[in-house]
Amino acid sequence: MQRTIWLATALFTLLPAAAAWADAQIVIHTEPADAQVYVDGILKGDHTPLHVPGLAAGKHTVEVKKSGLVGELRNFEIGDGTTMPLEFKLVPEQAGSPAPKECDTCPEMVNIPTGEFWMGAADDGSKYGDDAKPRHKVQIAAFKLGRYEVTVGQFAAFVKESGYSTERKCFARESPGDDYDWRDPGFPQNDKHPVVCVNFHDARAYADWLSRKTGRHYRLPTEAEWEYAARAGTTTSFYTGNCINTNQANYDGKLTKFVDQSDYNNCGAKTGVYVKKTQPVGFYPPNPWGLYDMAGNADEWTCSVHKYSEYYNGNESICTNDFESSLAIRGGSWESHPVGMRSDLREDSISKSRKNHLGFRLAQDL
Repeated sequence: MQRTIWLATALFTLLPAAAAWADAQIVIHTEPADAQVYVDGILKGDHTPLHVPGLAAGKHTVEVKKSGLVGELRNFEIGDGTTMPLEFKLVPEQAGSPAPKECDTCPEMVNIPTGEFWMGAADDGSKYGDDAKPRHKVQIAAFKLGRYEVTVGQFAAFVKESGYSTERKCFARESPGDDYDWRDPGFPQNDKHPVVCVNFHDARAYADWLSRKTGRHYRLPTEAEWEYAARAGTTTSFYTGNCINTNQANYDGKLTKFVDQSDYNNCGAKTGVYVKKTQPVGFYPPNPWGLYDMAGNADEWTCSVHKYSEYYNGNESICTNDFESSLAIRGGSWESHPVGMRSDLREDSISKSRKNHLGFRLAQDL
């Protein structure tokens, strides 16, 4: 009798413990069915319905994505031994549509669709853009790009969490010497301003940290990706047309420090306005794809090699591993002549260089 009671008691006490460890599962349906499904950052399949067993009770994430469609990232919580159905309907990707934000301090990203564009100097009869030739068609695969330049606040969060340090040596326009850094670039900034006085290696370190933190691949854009996104479907000198003014972008509208002080193509770009510093990101109107400061405010690093002695040769479409060469920088800055903000205008800098008009924005692979 005692043995029977002991077994009954054992069963009574063991069964709840077993139930506490019972696996949960989800069943995922997507429209369209041929979508990639990631659970907690791990690819589980590329066709649905998809049954995912063996989940521990608690909080999880599911991400569903397919090229050309807007992906969806969803958080859910599941209990012991339960089966949860999840349904997703993906919609066509719109250029500039917001991508899910990976963390509170992560850059806001937008979807850039697959497409083809004419890269290089616009045929507007001007004397500018000789190094941006030959004009040629480039195919671009879909990717994500930062809606804004990386800000002081975002870079500060990286430095605080990672312990990363930078040298206090930065070339400063409109300020004497080079005793400056990203915290003190020679003019006042707050957390909403684009971070400057960062070199190529600083930008890559930030991207690598963010990749580790989120499980997503952040990087600098290629030169071709940058121009494709800056143009946003336009074929003119600027995404604003064949002229630009200081209500549309942050640049030197006085042109006082340039040898050529004449107006850009006599179009009204010489406005007499020059603020001599960065402005907060989002201060000026965006381009047609919702990207801010793709002309002016801060020059931006790309991951592509560029040398003034070379015309386009394919390097514009790849990220280089040759960090000793000059790298392409794009977009112009607060201290630029209007010509420096043309969508096709190419500049370069060595990878170790820090300047108080040079920052970056990040790209992300789908």
